[in-house]
Amino acid sequence: MSLVESKESLLAKLWHAVLCSSSGELSAIHVDPDLSRARWLRCPDPRAGTPAFDNHYVELWKERYEEYVRRERELRGKRGEGTLIEDDDPYWEQYRELIAEYSALLFQHHPQWERLMNPQEIYAEVAAIYEVCYKAAHYQLQQQRTLEGQREGVASALVSASTAAPRQPGAGRIRFPWRIAQQQLLEMKEKARQLAQGDSLP
Repeated sequence: MSLVESKESLLAKLWHAVLCSSSGELSAIHVDPDLSRARWLRCPDPRAGTPAFDNHYVELWKERYEEYVRRERELRGKRGEGTLIEDDDPYWEQYRELIAEYSALLFQHHPQWERLMNPQEIYAEVAAIYEVCYKAAHYQLQQQRTLEGQREGVASALVSASTAAPRQPGAGRIRFPWRIAQQQLLEMKEKARQLAQGDSLP
């Protein structure tokens, strides 16, 4: 994922770049290698290399995210995901409480000293959450494109693409890891940059 020079914060660049290309058309949703599990492995352990150990966080957060989606949908009630909700609506307070609950679930097994002195394990868990959400968002985008292609002919698809504003499939999934672990994701990106610069030194 390439990031163009702009006045946006790093967070805004990382968040928005996966949704739309510079032309405004929907682009593929990719997992940033700097934030993936391939870079942020779990702490050394005798069980390392076994699927049950390596994939534990992925399986855990697949279940948690699906539970979160169900509960957030209940908060919205009859309002769909694309519905604009007023800033003073009680929904937002309940939504913030829901996000705080899942953030607490992430941090409950990672004490503060570990996050400061040896963050490898929490980075591995955050990377798993990131992959769960981004890969699912990518799959959701592919499914949407397939369905739209089936519903519309090639000609009508070209017309609608040129006149309609781009939709953002998977936007809710993409927001989730940033909502609960923004600080850790930014730390991971910055440390990955530092490691890359160190590797390139003579």
